[in-house]
Amino acid sequence: MSLRIFLEQLKTSHLPRVLGSPSKLKIVYGNESADMDSVASAITYAYFNYVYDPTQLVIPIINIPRCDLPLRRDILFALDKISITEDLLYFNEDLNKFIQVHEAGIETVLVDHNDLPKLDGIRTVVGVIDHHADLGLYKDASPRVIRPTGSCSSLVFNYWIGLIKGWVRMKDAIPLSMAALVIDTTNLKHRVEEPDLEACAIYDKALPDFDRHQYCKDLKKRKNDIKGFTVHDLLRKDYKQFQFANSNGDEIDVGISSMVKSLQWLYEEYGSQAIFEDECAKYREEHQLTMLVVMTSRTDDAGFRRELAILPEPKFQADAQKLIAGLREQLQLQDVAADFSASSTKDSNSTYKSYDQLNVAASRKQVVPYLKAAFETL
Repeated sequence: MSLRIFLEQLKTSHLPRVLGSPSKLKIVYGNESADMDSVASAITYAYFNYVYDPTQLVIPIINIPRCDLPLRRDILFALDKISITEDLLYFNEDLNKFIQVHEAGIETVLVDHNDLPKLDGIRTVVGVIDHHADLGLYKDASPRVIRPTGSCSSLVFNYWIGLIKGWVRMKDAIPLSMAALVIDTTNLKHRVEEPDLEACAIYDKALPDFDRHQYCKDLKKRKNDIKGFTVHDLLRKDYKQFQFANSNGDEIDVGISSMVKSLQWLYEEYGSQAIFEDECAKYREEHQLTMLVVMTSRTDDAGFRRELAILPEPKFQADAQKLIAGLREQLQLQDVAADFSASSTKDSNSTYKSYDQLNVAASRKQVVPYLKAAFETL
């Protein structure tokens, strides 16, 4: 059965039969950034699970509102390649409906994260496949695969091929697994681990005429295409929210947005640094954050570069600077001496600070554990 037909049958047959029944509903749930890796991992896990055992179906949930999918142009491109349309997918509003109508309970498999967010109605985690730092939770989950890889989708694929014993019946979803791998590793040039190489060897065998290099270029082009987006769109396009605790046990909400343009580009595109800051402040307030972090990455004539900007609440400004002091050596942070934009009218009371991050190997995945540890010292 093709991936598309599988998703169609979930909509028309399985869900109507299970919702409201005495049987538990099982979902696979990616992380809230809903990037290519998270989306591909959720969809392919559900499909490979069906290939292995058609009697035990799992519903893939994309962890964003449906209206946010158009912000992810690389994902739309990859899905279109395998004839998957938005109407066949499930999003957070669908999950909320399932929680309301399905009293028998919902079991969850986590992919591309290993800590279930607080969701009323979902408490049972039965499986985890992830490549982030192991938080030590759900020790009885099966599968429980948590190890470093460039792409979580590689772990998903390798887990299921070990059970299915061959790639032939998995082939229809391999282009989606491939998309996550080439995006996350820049076609095996960066952050590559052994599971990525194992998976890619099978992808190449299954799709011998597939041009990975061109596919990576096409995906990167669409991921970096933010034409027509507002600052608010960019902040929510690749966003994760965390709750950290200080030394007193007080909880602090921190949001981290990743962007594919430099701060200078953003200031110039949206009018000034002050305008960009103002939009970030609105977003911080909208999400009731103690601090918003913006991480940028891009490649220019000087090579691959990263920046980090923070916008804490005014009452948290002093603690935020202590945090930065704790991160400065690990991330090799250098203060940005002056505003990039000549048209900036920066408020002297602004809490916004930006830094060049010379440790370019540290993406959000590495920065989050550093932040968590730094918060625990406050």
